[in-house]
Amino acid sequence: MGRSATGTLNHSGTTGFGSDGAGRREEQRLDGQVVEALRRFADGVAVWDRERLISPLTADAELDPRRATEAWSARSPQLIGQDTIADILMGIFAGRVETTHTLIAPRVVIDGGLARLGAPAEVRHRLIDDRAVGAQLTYRYTADLVGVGSRWLVRRIDIDTVRYRGDPAAVYCRAPASRTR
Repeated sequence: MGRSATGTLNHSGTTGFGSDGAGRREEQRLDGQVVEALRRFADGVAVWDRERLISPLTADAELDPRRATEAWSARSPQLIGQDTIADILMGIFAGRVETTHTLIAPRVVIDGGLARLGAPAEVRHRLIDDRAVGAQLTYRYTADLVGVGSRWLVRRIDIDTVRYRGDPAAVYCRAPASRTR
């Protein structure tokens, strides 16, 4: 059975798990590493950095945005493989969309070498060439990660749209076709 903790510290500076200070610090360290993997992925999208985007992904990673796009009447395929994920996301965002991601109160469950992270995220997109066009979305990310050496790598990310404002289709659906490597 795994344990659960928040991926960020609460106001008292502890997650409240573990029986001693050393145990709590180790849990916080592991939770932080899991959360950092998802943040690296999101940061890679936001700063158009392909290497940063794929750095926390397993080679066979899966990104499933289908439920997210259905919320605003669009269709999206499940993306499989770190290169496919990077090619598609870079094709949509790089040089075209200004993006910010904020993870809110991430929750981590670690069970041996596997972890599950759940977190709402506030995501804002603005087209660079037309700043009046954009979208603000609240997503729910669910990510499955695997421990590899001293790092956590994302094996799967599911994205659900909780709510949105603006025109997400203008950001995602009108992107130029991406080129595969």
